[in-house]
Amino acid sequence: MSYKYLSVCLAVIILALLSRCTPDSVSTDPSDRLTFSDDTLHFDTVFVTMGSTTEYFLAFNENDRDLNVDRIWLAGGENSAFRINVDGSAVTEAEDVSVWTDDSLYVFVEVTIDPNADQLPFVVEDSVFFETNGNIQQVKLAAWGQNAHFFGPGTSNGYIIGSTQDTTWTNDLPYVVYGGVIVDSLKTLTIEPGVDIYMHNGAQFVVTGTLEVMGGTDTTERVTFQGTRLEEWYEESPGQWFGFYFDRGSRDNIIKGADIKNSTYGIWAGWVNFNGLPPTLAIENTRISHSAVTGLRGVDAGITATNLQLLDCGSDNNVQLLAGGSYVFNHCTFTNFDGFYHKASIVATANSIADYTAADPSMAPPLYNPNLKAHFYNCVIVGSEEEELNIYDLAQAEGYEFLENESFDVQFTNCCIRTKDSSLDYFESGNHFNPLFNNTFVAAYGDRDYRPIEGSVLVDNALPNSQIEDPQFISTNTDILGLSRDANPDIGCYEYFPE
Repeated sequence: MSYKYLSVCLAVIILALLSRCTPDSVSTDPSDRLTFSDDTLHFDTVFVTMGSTTEYFLAFNENDRDLNVDRIWLAGGENSAFRINVDGSAVTEAEDVSVWTDDSLYVFVEVTIDPNADQLPFVVEDSVFFETNGNIQQVKLAAWGQNAHFFGPGTSNGYIIGSTQDTTWTNDLPYVVYGGVIVDSLKTLTIEPGVDIYMHNGAQFVVTGTLEVMGGTDTTERVTFQGTRLEEWYEESPGQWFGFYFDRGSRDNIIKGADIKNSTYGIWAGWVNFNGLPPTLAIENTRISHSAVTGLRGVDAGITATNLQLLDCGSDNNVQLLAGGSYVFNHCTFTNFDGFYHKASIVATANSIADYTAADPSMAPPLYNPNLKAHFYNCVIVGSEEEELNIYDLAQAEGYEFLENESFDVQFTNCCIRTKDSSLDYFESGNHFNPLFNNTFVAAYGDRDYRPIEGSVLVDNALPNSQIEDPQFISTNTDILGLSRDANPDIGCYEYFPE
């Protein structure tokens, strides 16, 4: 292509652009107005002092000629809780903004709300005004504000809980955690029914003492742990906060009646140094969902769980029981049909773990703990993979000698399991294998409703608690919803009731 041809093309483009700016191309007719994508821009609940996510609306020019918007301004000006960005500039007021015909203008909006004395959510409002050809138009802005207790580094409450005495969180205001909190050694944090805890991006809940979450089965009594972003887009978005970590030496922890959502690791108990007593944790009537990596990880820990629902978790296993420990699950439902890159099995047990303290864990020999107990009673372990179990005994691997004191005790009793080999020695009596999804649960793929239906293999096929001879398990006469189980209970965390 010749230089002369390029010069001609460039000149044509410049002339075309200049022609858009001529007075004749810009309308001054009062009947030519803007139209808007929204008449009111709504924000979901925003915690005071925290910035919101960015929302936007569009101003359209659907007229035959270009429009010059004489003025765009935020009614509240510098004192507004809202902030706007017009045409790439953060302003409270802009002048002479051009909107070509059949084009649009983006207006981005954020909000930060000051605290007040209200316990209930309150509304904060403002408007963005547009003046064009003598017309005054507006888009309203509305955000719900919520006061809260704030914890974490740099907050008035700090990040050490129980540094001087045991602490109780009551159901008066939500609790928002920045960065993370630590329940101090030898101290107890008790969380009462109905409390909502919101963990900011990357925050973690570390327990070196004792945590008692005392939620109920009723919706208003459940304790909720989730991220701080409440917009609909974040509702099932994993990895918004780190999760719980129970350190070695942490004892007598209880999580009851809780919903733990959208973390990276839902619950992680124990570490590879094996110093101090293994952490102990009892879980009842709890849901863990949409964890980015693992919903429940135990490393030489003591965990008992009943009526635990763990769903749609993990680029790794939903449940990992590693490097020994003692674990008993009763009436639990572990499913993954719509998880975050679900490729690994739902349940993994092993008496070893990679040595993460080594300079290169991939080259270091794995750490070995010869004693592992993992008993599953009346549990559902079903997902979209053909094999949902990964049971690994390092002593049986090539190059490792069997230790005389090893106790590798993995058992499944009266469970419903998806597996490629139903003849393994780990399967006790009463198990059901490889069920069809729609014949086992009430709803089709994606609805996440895992209550049994009439005729399901789950109905009446659980082992009654009175017949479980395991001193560690938690007996229950109700399901995760608090509904009574009959004399012939059902497998999983839900009991079947005819509609």
